[in-house]
Amino acid sequence: MDPEHVEPVQSDTEDETSRPQTLIPDPLDEVLKRLKLYFPRVTELMISNIEDYRMDYRFVGLRSSHLAAFGFVQLQHNSNPATYELKASRDDPPRLVDLKAIRGVNSSRIPWAVRVDENTSISEREALFLHEHLSAYKNGNDFFLSHAIYRSVPSHTVRKRYKAMVASLSKRFPQQFQRHSV
Repeated sequence: MDPEHVEPVQSDTEDETSRPQTLIPDPLDEVLKRLKLYFPRVTELMISNIEDYRMDYRFVGLRSSHLAAFGFVQLQHNSNPATYELKASRDDPPRLVDLKAIRGVNSSRIPWAVRVDENTSISEREALFLHEHLSAYKNGNDFFLSHAIYRSVPSHTVRKRYKAMVASLSKRFPQQFQRHSV
């Protein structure tokens, strides 16, 4: 479906006036909006074949808005074809936010050709992001993606967007969170 080209809709009614077809520019965003508003009792969600480019930049926003009520969220990149798979569970807790352990996980995701910034620090909100986005790593002040190191997400965006969500999740699942940064 080409958003620049609107095709007339066929109708079986006697009114033969063709009407423009409603276009959905971002199907994933539309599904998640409808999930939040019309299907609030959904407890498990799995969506695959998500375009990687769009999700590289949209995950933080989608997670902190449409998926904020879900305890466990995981975004896994598939390389052939380059797509993502999103899994979410409303009632399952997020992974344990162990700030010391996440430093090792973060280091293991950094591609060998990337110069490591030894001053990289990871906050509780950033640790949750790293647990959820399995292709992301933090180096310096930004997050990068191991499959596309030229794509980045500013760390201040993650901290800002995850603030309310982490506060809510830490009330629901207090055993999963610690209270300091490394």
